[in-house]
Amino acid sequence: MTPFVLPRESRFSDSSYGVLYAADTIDTALRESGHHQALRLAATAAPAGTTVPMFAFSIRINTTVIDVRSPAQEDSAIYDHDSYIASQTLGRNVRKAGHNGLLYNSVRNTGGECAALFWPDAVKGARSDHEWRYYFDGKQISEYAQVA
Repeated sequence: MTPFVLPRESRFSDSSYGVLYAADTIDTALRESGHHQALRLAATAAPAGTTVPMFAFSIRINTTVIDVRSPAQEDSAIYDHDSYIASQTLGRNVRKAGHNGLLYNSVRNTGGECAALFWPDAVKGARSDHEWRYYFDGKQISEYAQVA
């Protein structure tokens, strides 16, 4: 529920509504979330050696979503690595049209796939999976370790 209760700016939201992001594999989830954690840590001048606990959840998507994963979309502005202008416009329009979310190609893990879900009821069967530790080297997340 956190993304819906505490919305923030993201690829498909300008922060006026929340989005739950999910990935098809743990590797894709680590790379996507690691990128964003590194940006937050760098913005706060966190020192090298900072660790961040993160938790993985397994979910089932309980709805139909708009699929924008086609290879032709790879060069689309919605996949810009740094600017969310086009993707936020798409997210706002898709949500306003009453759709529940999007399937899209991972920007941080070539070949990975992600979902952006606009409503809590789009998810079914969420369960805690594993705890992870992200290690920040002062610029990026340089290591991910699963906590036993």
